[in-house]
Amino acid sequence: MHMLDLISMMKELHYENYRQQQTETRELHYKNYRQQQIETKELHYENYRQQQMETKGLHYENYRQQQMETRKFGEPTHISIFG
Repeated sequence: MHMLDLISMMKELHYENYRQQQTETRELHYKNYRQQQIETKELHYENYRQQQMETKGLHYENYRQQQMETRKFGEPTHISIFG
C-alpha cells in the first residue's frame, strides 16, 4: 500500500507544480497584454494630440498669411457695418 500512496502523492505533487506554473504563465501573459494595451492607448493619444497641435499651427499660419496679404494689398483688416 505504501507504493500506491507514494505514486498517488507524486502524481498530485506533479499536478500541483504544473497547475502553479500554468497559473503564473497566464498571469504574466495577462500583465504583458494589459501593459501593451495601456501603452497603445497612450501612443494613440499622443499622436492625436500632436495632430491637433499641427492642425492648430497650420490654421494659425494660414490666418497669419491672410492677414499679411490683406495688409500688403491695402485692404481693410476688418469690415465695419457702420461705414
